[in-house]
Amino acid sequence: WWSYEYALYNMNSDRSAGGFHVPLPTDPQFEIRNIDFHDISYHSGESYSGTDWVPATVVSGSISWATTPYAQNQNANALRWGTL
Repeated sequence: WWSYEYALYNMNSDRSAGGFHVPLPTDPQFEIRNIDFHDISYHSGESYSGTDWVPATVVSGSISWATTPYAQNQNANALRWGTL
């Protein structure tokens, strides 16, 4: 088995990032297990949501994580400027 961990860093985009996807092999024997998500914990008084990004396997052969779109919640748990 192989283990992969991805870290996303928003160096200088003021538009933030709201999602991430990774292409997957098309081999029918390929298996995904132990999918997880880690982020920062906001302190009391912060207006940002701390809701984890939910992983979703897409039929087109990729796995993706995303937060609530900006149009629905301006304080969603996006990858903000200068954060990892």
